[in-house]
Amino acid sequence: MRVLVIEDDELLNEEIKNFLKIKCFDVVCVTDGEKAICQIDKKKFDLYIIDIYIPNINGLDVLKFIRKVDISTPVIIMSGSLEIETLTQAYKYGCNEYIKKPFHLKELEIRMNKLINSDLDDIVFNDSFIYSKEKNSFLLDSQVLDLRKKEKRLLEILISNVNKTVSSEVIIDYVWEHEIKESYSLRQLVNGIRRKLPKNIIKTDIGVGYAIVNS
Repeated sequence: MRVLVIEDDELLNEEIKNFLKIKCFDVVCVTDGEKAICQIDKKKFDLYIIDIYIPNINGLDVLKFIRKVDISTPVIIMSGSLEIETLTQAYKYGCNEYIKKPFHLKELEIRMNKLINSDLDDIVFNDSFIYSKEKNSFLLDSQVLDLRKKEKRLLEILISNVNKTVSSEVIIDYVWEHEIKESYSLRQLVNGIRRKLPKNIIKTDIGVGYAIVNS
């Protein structure tokens, strides 16, 4: 498993690298945001560990960059701050875990294992309608639903955050990638998907965003 560590404290950077190598991870370490984005452009990683306060491009902006191209790879944010605004932004932009400095490396390992070994069971909406994590697709009567690219990407970001509202800003950045976003509205896209699904599982959080609800 390949892990990218982004930490400008060189001592902590080295400690994390050595610890993860002992645990048999393939580790790449960088000390600033620009170098991180260069690495992300070149390689596929299975986990990101990111400090917020790093030179050139901060950790939250690196996180936003990751989530524009990759919604599913786990991200752990590190910070000495536990300010509510910082936490809110980190989760808004798509982090999976938040660990406060200073921390024991064993705590980092526990959080990593939690993400790596997350539940892979299908999400069942009813007897005939499920989301298959293995196939990364919605199935109706065991048949994959036919969806366009943007529909698939929108459902992918929502299913990765099932029962949690994802902001419209984050959805648009992920679904439209680097395209002009005014081609047609997010609301139109959601309504088109709703017509294709056998059950209305997409909830609108007015003024905030959307969520797939399975209760």
